[in-house]
Amino acid sequence: MPDRIVTLKSFNTSVEAYSLMEILAAEGIESFVADDISISVEPNSNFAYGGVKVNICECDAQKALLILQTIEEEQKVKTIDIDTTWEKEYMKVDDYCPKCESYPVYRKKFPWDHTFFAVFLAWLNPLLCVFIKKSYCAKCRYVWG
Repeated sequence: MPDRIVTLKSFNTSVEAYSLMEILAAEGIESFVADDISISVEPNSNFAYGGVKVNICECDAQKALLILQTIEEEQKVKTIDIDTTWEKEYMKVDDYCPKCESYPVYRKKFPWDHTFFAVFLAWLNPLLCVFIKKSYCAKCRYVWG
């Protein structure tokens, strides 16, 4: 009795599916991509077809699942946890952190939109427009300036 064909994973694009297919081929697992042409011709039909599928033989499923799990764990490690809570009060600047030398770096915005009082004081005293430029690193949370 021949082995059944099972879907290992579905993707939104054929590029992701073919990347996985190449990794599986390097590990000695035969696979093929299904519905890639249909979705390439009509990208809005992705949900109708269930995405671009990577199919494998059922006998290779356990080995392929281990490989897929390893790939997903490596991608999680590469993802950087960036703090985004400061984005409302800070603006992104073209600078790097002096401590960890990474991006993105934020600089505190002047609170023009908060009160009329701040605008009025800035009009009376132009020195208030030159505020302390504190910068913030989103990766290591270092503040300087």
